[in-house]
Amino acid sequence: MSKKNFLISFIAAIMLSSCTDDSEYVPVISNKTAIGKLIFFDKNLSNPIGQACASCHAPETGFSDPLHRDISEGAVTGTFSNINSPNLAYNVFSPERTYNTTDETYIGGLFLNGRSPNLKEQLIHPFIGAVEMNNGTIANV
Repeated sequence: MSKKNFLISFIAAIMLSSCTDDSEYVPVISNKTAIGKLIFFDKNLSNPIGQACASCHAPETGFSDPLHRDISEGAVTGTFSNINSPNLAYNVFSPERTYNTTDETYIGGLFLNGRSPNLKEQLIHPFIGAVEMNNGTIANV
């Protein structure tokens, strides 16, 4: 399985596992979900070590910034992006970004700035982004 597909499976598993309101339901966690959860909370996947996906997308705050900041601090102290840490729960339902010629508007995508047209692309950006997890390339992850 490629790293991109693995990361997509991971995020999708995390998001889907949080979509229940049955308090007595005890989910069976698949191997993919367990691995995804480990990656999501692993602070060793950033450069420098210390920042996990959950650092900016905390489950206890709806998978958004745990400090409720407008923009989250990156792995490197004092670095900030020009976009916020959005809630992750909706991502799996967002259609791929397309241009509607009839209305002359964009539909879908995961950021208003067009950074990620689909979930597959979005999963890579935080790992390699200089103002996020700061790895530079997927090979460094």
